[in-house]
Amino acid sequence: MHKLVFTLSLITLVTATSCSSKQQAIGGHKNKHGCYTSAGYTWSQVRQDCIQPWEAGTRLLNAIDSAATTCTYVVMSPDSSRAELFLPSIPTRPILTKSTAGQWQQGSFLLRTEHGMLQLYHKATLIYSQEHK
Repeated sequence: MHKLVFTLSLITLVTATSCSSKQQAIGGHKNKHGCYTSAGYTWSQVRQDCIQPWEAGTRLLNAIDSAATTCTYVVMSPDSSRAELFLPSIPTRPILTKSTAGQWQQGSFLLRTEHGMLQLYHKATLIYSQEHK
């Protein structure tokens, strides 16, 4: 008897879902670039692709407050000529350009390598630093 009830329930479920004319997309919402934001994807200007910053970028930790729970990510263009900042405190993503001195800069932001680690400065103050390897 239980098998019959289960079989009838399964048939009813399959019939009800397969006859629906409106199907819902699986995977969540996409932004204007087609990135699945619900899966953490966002558009990267320097990569011209949908990325997850924590996968594609380099994580920098808060250099001002070691107890802080926020971090930032730096995503480099394929040729490393530009660096895109994913900062938690600002909605825009500054794009820094590499100079002949081997550091990236845009406005008040400066990114450079010191002792093999990326260091991010804002108005000459170190704000984020790559963790020691």
